Amino acid sequence: MINTLIVEDDINYAIYTINNVLSKINRIRVTNIATTISEAINIIKKESIDLILLDLNLPDATGIELINNIRSFNFIKKPTIIIISSELPLIKKAKNEESFSIINKIESSDYILKQIAQTIEEMQYYKIKENLNKDVLFYLSPLGYNFKRKGTMYIAEAILFIYKSNNLDLLDNLEKNVYKYVALKNKKSINNIKTNIIKATNLIPRNNFYQNDLTPKIIISDIVLKLINDYSC
Repeated sequence: MINTLIVEDDINYAIYTINNVLSKINRIRVTNIATTISEAINIIKKESIDLILLDLNLPDATGIELINNIRSFNFIKKPTIIIISSELPLIKKAKNEESFSIINKIESSDYILKQIAQTIEEMQYYKIKENLNKDVLFYLSPLGYNFKRKGTMYIAEAILFIYKSNNLDLLDNLEKNVYKYVALKNKKSINNIKTNIIKATNLIPRNNFYQNDLTPKIIISDIVLKLINDYSC
């Protein structure tokens, strides 16, 4: 779950956001609503917050001051911030400070939902990337895979699955034996997994390692064998 803090002095708008937007995103759990910056800081210090929906115009300070406070905190992982405000001068200042997702309050609930969902998708991608086995990343990175593509994440999961299964026979039929597992894990179809992996592979630059024979099967089998060799020593 994504622990979410709403920093908003208008309680009615906060409740509106919960009921009309956040309730439609399964992974979000609103843990608190803070109506002031000082209250928000106390919550952030005490609780593990993944996402902050931040208004900029608050009674005791601006949201920008909260952002500056968060920068100074010694977090292992800082929370993601989405600014939801209609204060144009403050929005402009926030844009100058740092790159955030910024949504105007006057937008429709459907638009706000879409923007928040997109940010969460990006959060999930970075979480997956961080948790991927470092050795798989070590071998995939030099090939030129784009880690913002879902197919790259899927091929990494396929490699890890085969290696952890300790069964090279799985390579005989990737769709049936491996992509099926990745599909179930990500709640996608096997064809979706296969298509995304092929797209990600086709977009990597050809080099001296694979030239024109580059295929997902070649890459997966090669990296699995390298992992086996690394850990058999």
